Amino acid sequence: MDATHLYYRASFPAISPDIYTPPSSTQGSTTDPVPGDDDTEELVQHYLNLGPNLTELYEQWSSVDANFKKKAPRFAGVRILKQDAWEALVGFICSSNNNIIRISQMVR
Repeated sequence: MDATHLYYRASFPAISPDIYTPPSSTQGSTTDPVPGDDDTEELVQHYLNLGPNLTELYEQWSSVDANFKKKAPRFAGVRILKQDAWEALVGFICSSNNNIIRISQMVR
């Protein structure tokens, strides 16, 4: 950066076949949905990362980390979302422009 310019460089991750993406949805239709063709539950389970067994993971982590073992009971059920990077960035930017009082008012 200098007095007149802000220099930046963009770097993009290598595309890997192991990138996790949400399950594909069917194309929208103006007709009635076909029974059994609703993928909402699959999409929600993927997005909320409901696959891993948290009890097993917490037990494994607690066995090797005394600090985690002490604090884990307060955070039961915490999950890491499988969120698109853009969505996470926009959420972070929006949350950083708020304060606790404002967020509390929005929730009410």
